[in-house]
Amino acid sequence: NEYLNGAFTVSKLVSGPQPLDATGSEVDFKDFAFRASCLFNGVEVIPEADRTFTLAKSTDAENPATKIFDGLPAGATCSVTETYAGGAANTSASIRVTTSTTSYTNGADFSLIAGDATTTQVAFDNSYATGAVTITKAVLDPTGLWGNEDFEARLLCTDPDAAARLDAALAGRAN
Repeated sequence: NEYLNGAFTVSKLVSGPQPLDATGSEVDFKDFAFRASCLFNGVEVIPEADRTFTLAKSTDAENPATKIFDGLPAGATCSVTETYAGGAANTSASIRVTTSTTSYTNGADFSLIAGDATTTQVAFDNSYATGAVTITKAVLDPTGLWGNEDFEARLLCTDPDAAARLDAALAGRAN
């Protein structure tokens, strides 16, 4: 009998408009979490320590964040689940086996074929909704005594999926 090994790669990409913080830098998201499983003859063949993993944010389509699973038996039934998508407005996934790419449902089973980690690739892509905030200061002073005073405002935006929060101090003059 001849037994062949298979492998697969999981990749993570964040595409579309990137949320910016008060300094104009991209928001630094927490790492994205995943769970992988491969069963061969009813036995889990991915080592327990490798079944849950994280991938960092990558916006480079040519070099997404990746994790390789190799040395697995070809014919195993595998699945990959993104368990933490960082509050993405949209998550899409695809699977590429040799040269054919199709849509992939998060956590769906696929059959591992013989080959290296480039033979089977499961790709996850998150995109985020971005918006804008406008603060308008209106001075309602019929006496005209307060209309030209300085003012300060503070905008604090907290996103539980971002590694830091947006905190912007604003200053201006009401005319």
